[in-house]
Amino acid sequence: MNSHWSKLTPFWKCQLGGWAVYALIVIPVKWALFRSFSGAAVSFYRELLGLFLTFGMYLIYRHIYGRWRISNILFTVFVLSFAGSAIEIIISFALHNVVLFEEAGFSNDTTRMGVLYYRAAVFAGWSFLYFVFRLIHESDDLQNRLAEALAHHRETEVQMLRAQMNPHFLFNTLNGIGAMVEKSGIEVKALIRALTNYLRYSLDHGADALVPLGTEYDAMRDYLAIEKSRFSDDLEIECHIDEAARPVAVPGIILQPLVENAIKYGRETSELPLRVRVKVSRPDPSAVQIDVSNTGYWTEPVQREKSSHLGLQNLRRRLELLYADRHRFEVRDESGWVAVNIHIPTI
Repeated sequence: MNSHWSKLTPFWKCQLGGWAVYALIVIPVKWALFRSFSGAAVSFYRELLGLFLTFGMYLIYRHIYGRWRISNILFTVFVLSFAGSAIEIIISFALHNVVLFEEAGFSNDTTRMGVLYYRAAVFAGWSFLYFVFRLIHESDDLQNRLAEALAHHRETEVQMLRAQMNPHFLFNTLNGIGAMVEKSGIEVKALIRALTNYLRYSLDHGADALVPLGTEYDAMRDYLAIEKSRFSDDLEIECHIDEAARPVAVPGIILQPLVENAIKYGRETSELPLRVRVKVSRPDPSAVQIDVSNTGYWTEPVQREKSSHLGLQNLRRRLELLYADRHRFEVRDESGWVAVNIHIPTI
């Protein structure tokens, strides 16, 4: 029985359940008023007829809903309510004959008109409930579709932000390689190998919304190898990652923008050698902590060229889209060091 009930559409669950409850209320009341078995029988058949007549009304309402003006729909409800009431009375007479109605107390025209209006009110009430439930259902459906569209929009925006990062990184790295060759003509084989490894990482995980933090960390080390080759003794790097943090899923290209920002703007404000520290930890099973710091002091974005904050701006926005208020992104400037701290939940 439960399996059959679960297969019913929401309309039929409301239709069968609603008329059943209504009959369980009305029939005992009729019995109490008239003390007549025939009157109770008339009520039973009347509610059964109401079940089928309102199904016919449902078919009509389903067709006109959203196509007709409200005034036309209201007029249709008025006409169908009285038509349904009249049809119900006629069928009741045909099934039970006039005797049953007389025994039930409906022997005069005034009472029959009262029944007509009463049943019309029942059908009008049913119509009102139908349109209310229809509006509620459409509202829920609209909210679900809006939520789905928003999620899709966010996913698309995250992918676009990630797509911006790869050419941005490649542009900066190729400029660095070109500068090295022009200045000293040194061997750039190791540098190109590190760049190749990073680009392979980007291609392998380009379609992934989330990647293991350990994989992201190793790719960042390739980037730092490139920067170390460029700046040699002018750059000192310290990196550490907790092994427990390696399998945690995080957004791809989350570490590289941080260290790029530290090196680029640290060189503008720090005495040489520039020192950069990267620490990735897992303070508890539900979160990871990323700390990237560099010597120097923080310069506000308004003092920089507009195109220069692409990395951090994109990273902030991506974290907002993915984690909303469940993450922290903090920038601190103290004691000759600039530190960026990110705290994100494990997924």
